Amino acid sequence: AYFWVLMLALVAQLMAHGSFNYLLGYMQATTISVSSQSVPILSTLWAFMIFTETPTLLQIIGGIIIIVGVTIVISRQSIRKQTT
Repeated sequence: AYFWVLMLALVAQLMAHGSFNYLLGYMQATTISVSSQSVPILSTLWAFMIFTETPTLLQIIGGIIIIVGVTIVISRQSIRKQTT
């Protein structure tokens, strides 16, 4: 069991850091950093679909706030990039 927990942690970390490092060559660091805040929302959605765990009202509200914030930052950065 410890082996699989270790493998899960290593693979998840390698995939996440590897994809972030790859994207840094094509996108701004701010955009990647802000978009990484959506990971808990994706985890909640996976938990809902796989384990039928229902998120609480506060989790849903927090997820909406995070999505709105990420959307605002990314859209403003794309507008700023188009004007320069």
